[in-house]
Amino acid sequence: MTQRHYLTDSFVTRFEATIVESLDHEGRHAVILDATYFYPTGGGQPNDTGTINGIPVLDVLTRPHDLSRRSCAEERASNRAGPR
Repeated sequence: MTQRHYLTDSFVTRFEATIVESLDHEGRHAVILDATYFYPTGGGQPNDTGTINGIPVLDVLTRPHDLSRRSCAEERASNRAGPR
């Protein structure tokens, strides 16, 4: 289950996370992180935006049954996400 840090600190703008799964979602590449500060789309609120290793995050979604978060990007990212 992805740790949802955005629930306790919504002001973080840089963080490190590990990509635990890489997959295709609706024709785009997607990753599931072990932890995230990206707020997902929901309740009329747009998702947070940003980058993962310089690759734009296009959408942040909740998986069924809230198992984890995924961030969709245009390109594949390395296994480690965050500042180097």
